[in-house]
Amino acid sequence: MKRLTLSIVFLSFWCLTLSFPVHAGQAAAEDGIIHTLIRGDKSIGGKLIAGHMYADSLGLQNCLPFLVNSRGVSWNPDLKTVSYDSDIGDGEEHLKFQLGKNYFTDHGEKIMLASAIISMNGKIYIPIKEVAQYYGHSLKWDNRSMTLTITPNIKYDVPPETGEVQFEHFTVLREFETDLNLDGVKDEARMVTNYDENNPDYFTAPVYFEYRTNAHEPFHRIALDVPPIDLTKDNLKVRTGDLDADSRIEIGYSIDYPQMEHTERWPHILQYRDDRFVDSNLAKEYDLLLANWDITPTDTGDAQLALYEKNEVFDDHPAIHYYRLGQDGELERN
Repeated sequence: MKRLTLSIVFLSFWCLTLSFPVHAGQAAAEDGIIHTLIRGDKSIGGKLIAGHMYADSLGLQNCLPFLVNSRGVSWNPDLKTVSYDSDIGDGEEHLKFQLGKNYFTDHGEKIMLASAIISMNGKIYIPIKEVAQYYGHSLKWDNRSMTLTITPNIKYDVPPETGEVQFEHFTVLREFETDLNLDGVKDEARMVTNYDENNPDYFTAPVYFEYRTNAHEPFHRIALDVPPIDLTKDNLKVRTGDLDADSRIEIGYSIDYPQMEHTERWPHILQYRDDRFVDSNLAKEYDLLLANWDITPTDTGDAQLALYEKNEVFDDHPAIHYYRLGQDGELERN
């Protein structure tokens, strides 16, 4: 049975040079493209071997609906097996990929692959089709461009929540005070969710942003763009500042994971306009690859948005550009 309790980032563990032999008699590999729409929109190099598309660690990391903490990644040189274990202390085995096998395991369950896991140039390569299908993703092959497109079965852009939400294990992640209607009275705003009943340090989607301009009225609520994986408060990055010079704060947030290299972030900005908050996904709306982001003060007392922009995934020297936010929500570069 599939389990999404594994909250991991596939760092670049498989990108390390491990002592694997190149298999003798292995079919010639052709360069292909894996276009993944899982947790973003990226095109990654793959290897087409005997009619099967293979992904290395970086490719696979972008085709899974969850992330792995680096503490849960291990290599067994005797079994030639890469293991990914959760850090939530459930004592269970999670994902295992063994060199030469035509299957992988998830919580001990064997999932068959159409071809064996192989090694090339010191890296493990895994047939990506069955792994993606195991998590319910859709696949489309373009023979002309040698591109495999993977579309998620989960929609991460969560629509506003208009009905009543029941909280069994209610917790407040962040609280804010700002004068939304500019009447001189601070208004309430907060991020809330349910915590994990088995481990109160963890939470998962849905996460809501609530706000109100009258303490005697119920909160307005929108669902935030948070993936359905195990998270702690340390994974939720929040920054605030007046980015559009309207005397109200904007609230930036992102779900951040520990990544040793090739880091990517997907910040959102919550802006109050037309008597309601609007949630903007900056990386998606402006087609940006971001290594980091922040909201910093300016000399005039307002705030500016700092975006660490990369040219491509492997760019580890991003350029820092500063922006303000227009009243219509558009970014305006300083």
